[in-house]
Amino acid sequence: MGAVEATVENSTDMADLLASLVLPAGVGSLMNFSEEEAGYVQSDYGDFAAVHSSYKQSTVVMVIYILMYAAIFVLCVCGNTSVLYMILRTPKARGVVTNFFIMNLATGDLVLGLVNLPFTLVTYIYVEDMFGDALCKLVPFLRGILVCTSIFTVTAIAFERYYLVVYPTEEKISIRTATRAIMSIWVVAVFINMPIAMVHRSEVYGGQHICAQYWPADTLRRVYTCFKLITCYALPLIANALLNYVIVMNIWIRPPVKSRNPSPNRLRAVKILAATTVIFGLSWLPLHVCALLEDFGFLSWSQRESMHHYVYPVAMWMALANTCVNPVVYGALNNNLRESYRNATNPGHTPLLLAASRTPRPTHTPRINEHVHIELKELR
Repeated sequence: MGAVEATVENSTDMADLLASLVLPAGVGSLMNFSEEEAGYVQSDYGDFAAVHSSYKQSTVVMVIYILMYAAIFVLCVCGNTSVLYMILRTPKARGVVTNFFIMNLATGDLVLGLVNLPFTLVTYIYVEDMFGDALCKLVPFLRGILVCTSIFTVTAIAFERYYLVVYPTEEKISIRTATRAIMSIWVVAVFINMPIAMVHRSEVYGGQHICAQYWPADTLRRVYTCFKLITCYALPLIANALLNYVIVMNIWIRPPVKSRNPSPNRLRAVKILAATTVIFGLSWLPLHVCALLEDFGFLSWSQRESMHHYVYPVAMWMALANTCVNPVVYGALNNNLRESYRNATNPGHTPLLLAASRTPRPTHTPRINEHVHIELKELR
């Protein structure tokens, strides 16, 4: 027995030494920003030492995670499917530029939920990589693309609303222009996330397959962390805030001449615009804070392990909840999509979806706020 105990102790010491000395330099942070932004949560360093267990948490914690992620999965699928159904079943709805962007957003969020949630839940529960080297590369890469696409599409919607309000007499953004914008969004998202596919691979440590990131140097990993933080969070957040602020200034603070006070519909439009920015910022903030702490916080081993097992799952859950909130913000609170739903479920119903577009363009240059009041029917 003494020999066996000594062997086990020596094996554990060797695993600890491997995790603390070799992996941080070669692998870098397994829970760093790039990986979290992609929505793919891998095993952490502590798991290389704790190879005696197949699970990362206790049974109670695993049940809580399963319930949390199952709820998000159901809401994401039902919500985004409903939005797509509303738009696709109404031909005229597909001709509205805003709805065109919303379709792209709902599609990205739907695929993100279908692909991301099951794999993320499994990687939070099991220590060993269950999917092999191919999926180790493909899944985080695809998820990173979908996350960036969702964020950029939200910004595109804000810009389209801004252009409609601030330049009401100019020609509207066409479907062709919107299509080019969406294609550009996908191309940029692929380019940004290329390093994720390049640094991921599954290798064997302690007799178990571990999917991890293998950076040539920690400096490169930290540079990429900052790059993703700026391009996929900070800049879109600032852009959304500024664009929505300008919109609010035009449709609420300076109401039309005929109305001294903002109408209920106008207040609803302002709430929708404000909600998009606030929800986006709050949903993704915890995950980015964790990523910065991971790379720049000089955390101890126990702090790092605790954050991987208990903080990251909640932060990721909050980020994924954004895929459920978007259908509510852009669907349930949007008169256009509600009209599309009525038209889809009641073929005899004549939608008011394009009431603004059916209004003839005035031959004279209108006062900006009066015209904005008409055009914002598409937003409300």
